[in-house]
Amino acid sequence: MDVQDIQTEEAQEEPAAKTPCDVADMDNGEQAQQEHYKASIEGCGIRSFTGNSLDEIMVLEIFAGTARLTRAVKDLGMAAMAVDKDNSRAQSVHVACYDLNEPDQLQALCDFVERHRHQILWAHFAPSCGTASRARGRPLPKLERMGIKVPQPLRSDQKPLGLDGLTGIDKIKAETANITYESTCVLIRLCHRFNIAVSVENPENSLFWKIPQILELMTELGGYMTLFDNCCHGGTRKKGTSWWATVDWFTCLSARCDGSHFHQKWNAEIIDGKVVFPTHLEAAYPILLCERLASIAKLKALELGAVEIQTLEQQTQHAPSSQHRFLLDMLPRGRKFKPLVSEFGHYEKWAIPLPNGPLDNVFIKPFPKGAKIVHRLFCKGVFRVDDTSEVKPHETCNAPHSNHEILTVGVPRETTDFQQRAIQTGHPRAISIHLSEAVKDVLRQNFSGDDYALTKERASFLWKWSKRAKELEADERKLHAGLPPHLQHILKGKRLLLLKEVLEDLQ
Repeated sequence: MDVQDIQTEEAQEEPAAKTPCDVADMDNGEQAQQEHYKASIEGCGIRSFTGNSLDEIMVLEIFAGTARLTRAVKDLGMAAMAVDKDNSRAQSVHVACYDLNEPDQLQALCDFVERHRHQILWAHFAPSCGTASRARGRPLPKLERMGIKVPQPLRSDQKPLGLDGLTGIDKIKAETANITYESTCVLIRLCHRFNIAVSVENPENSLFWKIPQILELMTELGGYMTLFDNCCHGGTRKKGTSWWATVDWFTCLSARCDGSHFHQKWNAEIIDGKVVFPTHLEAAYPILLCERLASIAKLKALELGAVEIQTLEQQTQHAPSSQHRFLLDMLPRGRKFKPLVSEFGHYEKWAIPLPNGPLDNVFIKPFPKGAKIVHRLFCKGVFRVDDTSEVKPHETCNAPHSNHEILTVGVPRETTDFQQRAIQTGHPRAISIHLSEAVKDVLRQNFSGDDYALTKERASFLWKWSKRAKELEADERKLHAGLPPHLQHILKGKRLLLLKEVLEDLQ
């Protein structure tokens, strides 16, 4: 049996390899170094999203695996795309399959980022650390006695790109991972050039942080390194994590386990005759961590000017592209349409100490039916009660705690309030008055204009492009002849050059 990534309980206790950006538990020298890196990126801010609807702003999760982060971002009303070489681990999330070890697929993803750069807020990378695990080669005598092949180290601090003398599958794995790391650097630099926030995650003690290309990238871009234990963000095991980013958005997640809660073991188990390593399970981000990350993304998008649309009337005023349904006296259907009356009547903010606060289902129980935690903000420092603060301390907040979380709870409207609001809103057909000028112009031409002028304009359009189609026939044949055979079959008879000119003419 060959396993890419093994960590035992002892492996977690091994000191993390220092990187140029380590800032956890900083002394004065390290703090000065952090200020240097901070200053190096002050001039490269994230672009404004003023006027953009929140659901138009995108988060990219690259090397997504289970794609839990993508799901959490979508649940908060933003756009998100998970990227991985396959979708075998995805949990009910569509994955865009790009193998970044293939140059053409890497270029295709770069092209996607460039085309959509104006709507991408943040790109997160979680490259596989299997070949960079320090736990490789750690003695596992029980498995060896059973005749099971245990992984051997492929890298070291002195040889981060691969040990001398690697052969066979081990050599292939190390070299393949090195190509992945190079592709990661290419994408990160591209995103940074377009003022897209970037973050990279790997285990704290991973040799990934020793890879020369990664060190060079972090030195070039500066940034912020945040260290935390996964068990502080919903994980079941104490796993040290390093989270580097070009922005300071994630420094609030810095947290170390105080040993006050239960941890599952790191020992490998034999289940149904197969060896199961807990690190394989720990590769997936805890759901709570993903919810906190998604809340950070939403908060930053709103701070950068994004608009959160909560009702159908707001939606039609902001994005009238789907208003044709109103013209046909049809009620809009589907999840992309907002309700006529917003779901929540008001919101409450509560401070919860960590890790001693109640579980989410226990905390939400006293609230009215339908109440929901809609936002999280993980904070460092002691929470103090202030009469002017809109944040309410939970009963467990009596004693000072070094970490706490601000939960925003949406409280549903009362029945009478909902009815009154519905009456004020009126029938959804009334919203059709909020039409774009383009749609109004079409309506005027078809129902208020001169019939002869309308017919003449249509005929002129058809004559112009019919004539142009004949002029392009030779070029169309030449274009089709140069296409791959499968495209020739699919696009047979399609006037591609004509279509291009029509679209350009109509802008």
